[in-house]
Amino acid sequence: MRLLIAAITAAQLAGCASTHPPKVTPAEIATKYGGVRTIEDGLVVTRYPDGSGSVSATDDILQDRWSISCGVDAMTDKRDCSFHNQIGGLFVHFGQSKTPREVCAFGHDFPGRTAQIRVDNNSPVSTDREGCVPASRLIGQLKVGSTVVVRYYDWPYDYPRDKSSSLAGFSKTLQVIDETLSR
Repeated sequence: MRLLIAAITAAQLAGCASTHPPKVTPAEIATKYGGVRTIEDGLVVTRYPDGSGSVSATDDILQDRWSISCGVDAMTDKRDCSFHNQIGGLFVHFGQSKTPREVCAFGHDFPGRTAQIRVDNNSPVSTDREGCVPASRLIGQLKVGSTVVVRYYDWPYDYPRDKSSSLAGFSKTLQVIDETLSR
């Protein structure tokens, strides 16, 4: 009887054996979803047919990256573009414009508070209460800068939080969006 129980237990455990899925590279993921992953100007650039994509300094999907969204608006049939770096807390909104309209503090949502955005050692730029500033106030600095620091307030915590990230790939991201809008 013990032998039978041992055999049944072994058979059940064999079915529970942990098998790890094969390692899939970011390039394979891009290909699976119709995307193209290239190295441009030393940066990893991924483009998908729907207008989304990313630009990063490394192939590691957990590191700083600029995530691009350029979907087609269901009412106007025009592209509505934006990009962000969630690690660094920066969001750039184009809307249906061919140029950036706003730069915003990603995650800023505390009523009545303003956020701040600082590029390198330049003076911090205070946002409106929505956490945004006209893009013209910061785009020039962001294109040539190395680092951005975003100070924001998120509900319900009434104290500042800072996020910092590299600006590597920022200008390339603007170029990728420009190419997407030109198609």
